[in-house]
Amino acid sequence: MNTFEPWVAYPPLTQVRLSAIATILRDVRQKTADKHEAEDGDSEWSLGCRIYSRSCFAIRQAAANCDWLTILPEKEGLPTTEEAEKEAEKETRNRDVNSQ
Repeated sequence: MNTFEPWVAYPPLTQVRLSAIATILRDVRQKTADKHEAEDGDSEWSLGCRIYSRSCFAIRQAAANCDWLTILPEKEGLPTTEEAEKEAEKETRNRDVNSQ
């Protein structure tokens, strides 16, 4: 059985704070699932996309009202394959240097 307790490893992640985020995510998922209309063409993929988008929105809204919740800036755009390969090579080189 996994006994990891995030509030022990990361004290700012109190049980109350994690519960607040979990409640937001649960409520968003339920509300969005209630609006899912498979008979009108909604798919599992579209449901997942809507849940993700609405979850991000809800957490951003919560961050505006909670001094303990901070949203880190996202990296602009998706990396190209070439950029991803360069980043992987860089990480490998760093790992090799650090292991020596």
